[in-house]
Amino acid sequence: MTLDVGGFIEHVAPPSPDNDKKDEQIAELQQRVQQLRNENLEERFLWIIGLLTVIDLAIFPHMSTLSAPLVIGALNLIVLAIFAQKCGVDAFMPLIDKISGMWPSSTKGGS
Repeated sequence: MTLDVGGFIEHVAPPSPDNDKKDEQIAELQQRVQQLRNENLEERFLWIIGLLTVIDLAIFPHMSTLSAPLVIGALNLIVLAIFAQKCGVDAFMPLIDKISGMWPSSTKGGS
């Protein structure tokens, strides 16, 4: 024995133009909420970049060697790449690819 709930639902809540309008409004609001979430994540990412920059500018002048800022900068890039992926910032990864493309390759061509 099967139970047909589709007919019952249409009997209790028949489709109407008002329901279609509400469905469209709900879909628009869901899109807007998703857009706001993405904007908030991107803004959070930009604040993190700004904070790291300020911290780096405060610390780097007091370092006596050149290697320490380079290592810290490399670690910053790794952390930012991971955080960009978590925040959904797609523009960051092509930038990293361009930067890493400027470095000479450590492997030599040929066998």
